[in-house]
Amino acid sequence: MNEENKIIGNQGEEKQIPKLLRKAGQDRVIEGVIKGVEDTSLEERFSPKGIILGLERVAGVDAKGVKDISLSSIEDNVKVAVADYNGVRLFDLLDDASNDYTLTLCDSITFGPAHAVAFTNNGEYIAAGYEYDKKNCFNIFSTSSSEHIKHSIEHPSEIDKIEFDSNADYLAIYYDGTAQARILRFRKHPDYCLDLLSDKVGLFDVSISPDGAYVVSAYHQSASVFEVPRGLPGQLKRIESVGFDDSVRHVAFSPEISARYMGPQHYLKDYYFAAATDRMIRIFKFLTPDKIEIIKGTNLVEIIKGTNLERPNDINSIALGHGNSLAVAYGHIASVYNLDEEKGLGFVLDIILPDTVLKAKFSPDGNWLATACKDDRVRLYKVKRK
Repeated sequence: MNEENKIIGNQGEEKQIPKLLRKAGQDRVIEGVIKGVEDTSLEERFSPKGIILGLERVAGVDAKGVKDISLSSIEDNVKVAVADYNGVRLFDLLDDASNDYTLTLCDSITFGPAHAVAFTNNGEYIAAGYEYDKKNCFNIFSTSSSEHIKHSIEHPSEIDKIEFDSNADYLAIYYDGTAQARILRFRKHPDYCLDLLSDKVGLFDVSISPDGAYVVSAYHQSASVFEVPRGLPGQLKRIESVGFDDSVRHVAFSPEISARYMGPQHYLKDYYFAAATDRMIRIFKFLTPDKIEIIKGTNLVEIIKGTNLERPNDINSIALGHGNSLAVAYGHIASVYNLDEEKGLGFVLDIILPDTVLKAKFSPDGNWLATACKDDRVRLYKVKRK
């Protein structure tokens, strides 16, 4: 438990927190049982991980014109999805008796140039943005079969980013060419379909919170947090905004939620998100109760001290991972940091590659990191934690 999750004045009640968190999420669990949907419990999502001590490069694979990568890891089953000139391909991480790892092609999802890819946390589905018949397409596929789930509304621009929430109920899509983001609901039962909730958010980037309740968008010189509509499609409600001196190019929510115990069966949820201009990164804490009650003039977003980070080259991607870790891709380097709310960012190491690092992403469990480099190579690293 981190300090926020401890009960002040009665430490004996601290043991009750997992039970209370499960209770708080029981409606989602009950709904999942009725519909046959596997749920990731609140207790598991709030579980902390140790700080990163280092990385071990374990495998790599060629990827001509690579644009995006995504990781899925369920226990020892690790998959890497690659979007490149050849399409969207899936690789299994295999190891032998001497612990030598290899990435082995297990499936080709699409053919032709692909630009974006994203696994759901449980690895059951994969979303792809790719070209087909001279059109930009978006589809969601089942990884256990060749089932085609849903084709999106046609769009003139390439998809630059796809991101699911923890339970794959909501997703955010960002189109680079037209600087437009879309927020959708992914309904898996009884029939697969996508509901467009809003396309009035984002200009340079968008990221969705782990519970799908909020999105943070990059819009000119600000990063703004919006509430995702839970019912019918509609305009997203802006909750709070933070300003920068330059245009915000990248945003990323942390995959974790911090829970602060407030009384029987009640807790507050805090979210971390990062925002970056071309050369500057800042990390913020978004404070909210489980039911939003906005008091006019109340600042719900505060910057975490020690998280102003300047880079000498243009930043290509940022990613927050479990255990409050940060990966930043800029120039030929991918830098890894630990985040502590009291001490700020703590530098761990630089991965120096032979060409521009396009993406650096963590697996959902935080145990793996992958990089996509302009030298047409994807590399996988094992994360060593305390």
